[in-house]
Amino acid sequence: MSVWFELAGTTRRVEVAASFVDRLLGVLAPGVEAVLLPGRSVHGFGLTRSVWAIGIDRSGSVTEVRRLRPFGLLVLPGCRWILEIPIEWKPPRLGERLRQVGPCPVG
Repeated sequence: MSVWFELAGTTRRVEVAASFVDRLLGVLAPGVEAVLLPGRSVHGFGLTRSVWAIGIDRSGSVTEVRRLRPFGLLVLPGCRWILEIPIEWKPPRLGERLRQVGPCPVG
């Protein structure tokens, strides 16, 4: 499922990882630029370049912004979700509250 989020002042399409395979592949899935994953840890196995891993708490606030390197592993305590975005995107600031601006249209 895709949703639109406002990230660092820009509206972006984000895939929500709904299955084990979605969570395993993350941003490696075909056609996926950004993915929202449940949990507190994320791996970079299979990545060919770094991505931003953004920890989000239950209220939707950014608790941590870390660079996930290829084949790396990050644990972000205190977060409920991790958002993976391309390293080229400007990451949200600590404490910023992410805002969902709507579901993605089909297609």
